[in-house]
Amino acid sequence: MQTLTRRGALRHAGLAAATTALVIDGTPQAFAAVPASRQVARAGATSVLVRRTTATLSYRVNVRDQPTLEPRARIVGTLASTTTLTGSYDASGLWFRIAEGAFKGRWVTSAVLVATTARAVNGRLPMSAVTRLPSWSVNVSNLPHEPRYLSRAAAVGYLGLAAAFKARFGVALTITEAYRTLSRQQLLYRTLGYPRAAVPGTSNHGLGNTIDFGIARTNAINSPLYFGRSHDVWLTANSKRCGFDRPDYMDRRGSNPEWWHYNFVG
Repeated sequence: MQTLTRRGALRHAGLAAATTALVIDGTPQAFAAVPASRQVARAGATSVLVRRTTATLSYRVNVRDQPTLEPRARIVGTLASTTTLTGSYDASGLWFRIAEGAFKGRWVTSAVLVATTARAVNGRLPMSAVTRLPSWSVNVSNLPHEPRYLSRAAAVGYLGLAAAFKARFGVALTITEAYRTLSRQQLLYRTLGYPRAAVPGTSNHGLGNTIDFGIARTNAINSPLYFGRSHDVWLTANSKRCGFDRPDYMDRRGSNPEWWHYNFVG
């Protein structure tokens, strides 16, 4: 497990984005080394699956022309959740270069890639695969004493988005829930039922790439992020610049509207 905090910001077409100058466990450094499980994949070609889950059939993954969330990297397309890719990881381990097909030479975030089915790891991620977010990110209306965790790539995107949100509205864009363990998902499923809670093993929260946003101490459901309000309009427009998007079926006219729910899609 790594601890990530904000350290500086990049100018992002008027949007403050997270810098790659990060603090991990109190020490300023560059991105961590690629996990051992990915070192072979970086050396040569490997087949991987874009993460899939029956809970989010509309989950889209952005394809970029450069391995970064900075404005110079254009989004050149999207890939469906069942796409199989061949390619290799970059030195940071945060990006995957596609080696074949229509998007040959393009990049996707490694956060959405798994070498097995997503259900096999959903809610069972090792602590080494997630990043602990700073204490100010915790929305104390829900699980106030528990830290929030995300995949490393999603954490970088969140810090940039949170910095821009604070600059615009003067309040913190906090997290009601982020990575969710299988046991936590099972509890919510028993308590809330489907579709308010996804079937255990299928929630995007279990992959470390999803955030339920709140504002300051106000939880997700009761926050000013409700559809059409100024905070929602801003977040909908600017979240994509930091790699986040709300699934279509969770939009205002979707089958399961959740104004607070955003996936990291790179």
